[in-house]
Formats: sequence, structure tokens, C-alpha cells
Amino acid sequence: MQAPGGIHGYLRSAFTPILKGCKVQAAQLKELFEKAMPHGGDSRWDRYVKAARRIRKGGRVETLIRGILDDLQLLATTFPDVTTARGKEQLAEAIEEASKMEPSLPDGFEEMPAYAHYGSGDQNINTGSGILHINSGTGHQNPGSGQ
Repeated sequence: MQAPGGIHGYLRSAFTPILKGCKVQAAQLKELFEKAMPHGGDSRWDRYVKAARRIRKGGRVETLIRGILDDLQLLATTFPDVTTARGKEQLAEAIEEASKMEPSLPDGFEEMPAYAHYGSGDQNINTGSGILHINSGTGHQNPGSGQ
């Protein structure tokens, strides 16, 4: 059964979702690069983490790159006549390189707590288990058993 519009309609219906996925991932990648540029007091790392958190799952640079390359490979294998042999080689090399990329953010970065402190005073945060010893005044602090 052919899609409306004959072969051209079929091609359009097959290409469109893949290309839309590439476009979304490319836009997210562009946003990451733009938002990671140092500005004000934030470091490049802080800005990258904030931008990646907005995208949530899949917000790492390497994840977006791999997603785009996987979509291109899907197009190349689904429609082998539209890709040259050299293009297929280059795509395979890019996928190989992308698969070797180290994670740019730790696993679970999307759920990591983020705290901001604007103003004066202390900010004491214990995100794990255990005791939080605070000395916000003057004098010595000697935490530990037997003190």
C-alpha cells in the first residue's frame, strides 16, 4: 500500500519523522553550545550543566551527536541509493568516533540537586546521609566522637 502522492508521498512520509528528529536534536545541540558560553560569573561547566538539565534526558552533547548520527544512518540504510560510498564511510567513521566519546556529565545529572544562594548568610546543605556540622560563628569546631 502506497502513501497518498505515490512514491513521492511514500518518501516524504518515511523521511519526514527522521529529519524532524535530526532537526530537534540539532536545535538542542545548538542551544547547549550557545548557553555553555561563559557569561557573567558562571563557568562554562556550570552553564553547560544548567542547559543540559533543561533538555533533561539526552541532554549531553555526545548523546545528541549520537542521536543525529543514528538518524542519518537510518536514512542511509533505508534509502541506500541516496548516499555515496564515501558518505557511508564517513558516517561509519563519525559513529565510531562518537561511540568512543567519554560522558561529558555524570550519570543521573538530570536529578542532581541544584542550589542557588543569592544574598547574605550561610547556606548549609547536606544532600547525602550523615551529620552536617556547622560553625557559623567564631571559634573552633572540633567534630568527632570523644570531643
